[in-house]
Amino acid sequence: MSRKTPPSSEARQLTLHQAVDLADQHYAAGDLVEAESLYRQILNNDPGHPQVHYNLGLALKGLGRPEDAADSYRNALALNPDYAEALNNLGNVLVDLGVPGDAIENFEKAKGVHPDFAEAHNNLGKALMELGRYDEAEASYARALALKPDYNNADYNRSLLLLLRGDFKAGWAGYEKRLVEGSPLALPDRGFRQFLWDGADLAGKRILLYEEQGVGDTIQFVRYARTLKDAGATVVVECQPDLKTLLATAPGIDAVFSPPESVADFDVHAPLLSLPHLCGTDIDSIPADIPYLSANPLTLPDPGDINIGLVWAGNAAHKNDRNRSMDVGRFNPLLGLSGARFYGLQVGARADDPAKAGIGGEITDLSPRLMDYAATAAAIAALDLVISVDTSVAHLAGAMGKPVWLPLPKVPDFRWLLDRDDSPWYPTMRLFRQPRQGDWDSVIDAVLARLKTGKDGL
Repeated sequence: MSRKTPPSSEARQLTLHQAVDLADQHYAAGDLVEAESLYRQILNNDPGHPQVHYNLGLALKGLGRPEDAADSYRNALALNPDYAEALNNLGNVLVDLGVPGDAIENFEKAKGVHPDFAEAHNNLGKALMELGRYDEAEASYARALALKPDYNNADYNRSLLLLLRGDFKAGWAGYEKRLVEGSPLALPDRGFRQFLWDGADLAGKRILLYEEQGVGDTIQFVRYARTLKDAGATVVVECQPDLKTLLATAPGIDAVFSPPESVADFDVHAPLLSLPHLCGTDIDSIPADIPYLSANPLTLPDPGDINIGLVWAGNAAHKNDRNRSMDVGRFNPLLGLSGARFYGLQVGARADDPAKAGIGGEITDLSPRLMDYAATAAAIAALDLVISVDTSVAHLAGAMGKPVWLPLPKVPDFRWLLDRDDSPWYPTMRLFRQPRQGDWDSVIDAVLARLKTGKDGL
């Protein structure tokens, strides 16, 4: 019986390359589960390949498993400490996991290995932003753009800082980079034969405006429908289904629809969040003709002298939810306020948080009645005050001209600006800012003190 010759080193290496290539093909095709399986098979046979550990990290991040992805990047770095891409991606995952301080160390190491690594400079800027180190973040974005002038993601990230600081002209222009191909916020091709509106005269034109991000964004920027109507346009709005009934009565909107309904004919179109740029909005020209949304009030069960709506959590899928949402128990110091009745405007999975926390008797749950935003608007119309974290209900209360108090994290979303307790977007809104990241206790203390003063007509 003949004896087979063992495969040569070259053949074994070719087999490895073929296996990696197959796994990479599955990754590129979006089949991340199979890609993970193949990468793990390769590493089980031979764990000494930093590139494969790195690629596994990419697949795991795409599968929504950031902790596992971080472990894979660390494995790659254990084999190759100067692996700049692994350092950069580990930093990104650490930002996602809420530890931007640890992320900064990795971005700095990546820059040390590869000083011209524009992506590391950009991502360092994002981590510095998370920590409120704004001047350093701006310098990092500037360096990224100096190295790579057509770096749209860096331009977009810098725009968030510019807007936060109130530089609307440059900020809104940079914010448009969110729409370019390859951006995480790029919109799908709708197949429209009509052109994007470029700010030209709209007299006699029919314009389609459409939502692109969250419900709160739609509520905030649909105010521009009235601006475009006043410019002579017929305004058609595509919105999220649970906003349709509410927006149908908003001034400036001629027609409103929601998918899967088909859109009526139109001449030009624009995503809602491009309207501040297209309309040349600066901080002094925000359309703030409030209210622009309204509803007939519902009858509150067992109302008090002061009736206050509470919202403690936003969409759990939001990338910054860990910072902007809070535990309902944070409201405990308010609940004993004499003459006040509290109503839960929270919907979804966290509506029963008060019952779980043992304070269900102190907060009347309105969620069974809040079937859409028209119903939520009716509840808000019956209240004296809404206290809401940064989520859609805060925007709705502001758009209705209702007193609304907004507890904010130390590093807020760009639209709330810095170092002010009011909002040019919503004249009836008051902002309560964390003095330190995560310090909700100080925020609630300030809210309680304000309630006790009886100011704001309460």
